[in-house]
Amino acid sequence: MKLFDRKVEVRIGPPGGLGRAWSDLHITFSVERTSAAEPNTAEIQLYNLSDDSIGFIESGNNYVQLLAGYGSPSLIFSGDVPKRGVKTEWSGNDRITTIEAGDGELAIDESVFNWAFDAGATNHEILAQIITEMGVGVGTLDTLPLQTFASGMVFMGRARDALQRVVSKAGASWSIQDGALQILLAGNATPETAVLLSPDSGMVGSPTRTDSGIEAVSLMQPGLRPGRLVQVQSRVITGLYRCRKVIHAGDTHGGDFTSSVEAKEV
Repeated sequence: MKLFDRKVEVRIGPPGGLGRAWSDLHITFSVERTSAAEPNTAEIQLYNLSDDSIGFIESGNNYVQLLAGYGSPSLIFSGDVPKRGVKTEWSGNDRITTIEAGDGELAIDESVFNWAFDAGATNHEILAQIITEMGVGVGTLDTLPLQTFASGMVFMGRARDALQRVVSKAGASWSIQDGALQILLAGNATPETAVLLSPDSGMVGSPTRTDSGIEAVSLMQPGLRPGRLVQVQSRVITGLYRCRKVIHAGDTHGGDFTSSVEAKEV
């Protein structure tokens, strides 16, 4: 499959409000997504925006969506843009606005969870309340083995700590992916179809083996996400792996337009 015609679009606006989109200008970006319980991050640079556009972006806490791909762009990142995460500087003749964003950053860093549950409460009930308090969406949620707290349970503190306590007790892990909670039991992957990485799908060079799996580089593959299966086909390595980390890097005016993946053998 021949990949060409790189496309990038940046959408920014207040949560639940009217936003704006930019695509026909110089845009660079670097996105890092992992399966860890920390916000995925993105740095996006927009070149030579109008004064009005810069003012809109700097006006307050916003939400950003970044789409990229060949021909038709797809979502590769969404997250919170705190006011401190925007700066505009001159570089030669270019005025560059840099946006630093975190996926679920506000939910992870600022949500509190002060709740008391009666005797007999289940981990499913507690998890549902945590999701509500964090204000995140519901993504891939493996069904946790049902556990009952015979004496009840009291949580006071950060919501992320309560979430970690409930999820790890069931032998699972959690992360925020595109604003939605993802919970996977140990060794499991998301139910999506595996992403093919092969020379015909745009893989650059050959994958390399690591202590726990493989590392590979491809031309932009928006479908690569932590927790998703990756089908690797090459002359030296062939097999099914589960994505642990992906870095999308791109520039509309040349240079990188790639997805680098670290994946564990399943």
